[in-house]
Amino acid sequence: MGTTLQVVLTVSNGFDVVVCQTAAGAIVGSLAAFPGLATLVGCLRSGRRYIAQVTALNGTIVTVHVELAP
Repeated sequence: MGTTLQVVLTVSNGFDVVVCQTAAGAIVGSLAAFPGLATLVGCLRSGRRYIAQVTALNGTIVTVHVELAP
């Protein structure tokens, strides 16, 4: 926990996908199915940068806190 990841907008099969990646660019997961996802996509499209802080691990589910990048 406490790991900081970059939040990046990518396109997969013609769909926007928000992913979390390491500083080296390795994708470690995606953000999906939460209130505000469409707003986050719009903000990423407009050039805003975000980071995700890992707050909990539960098997294959990782909980993150997303905030504007410094």
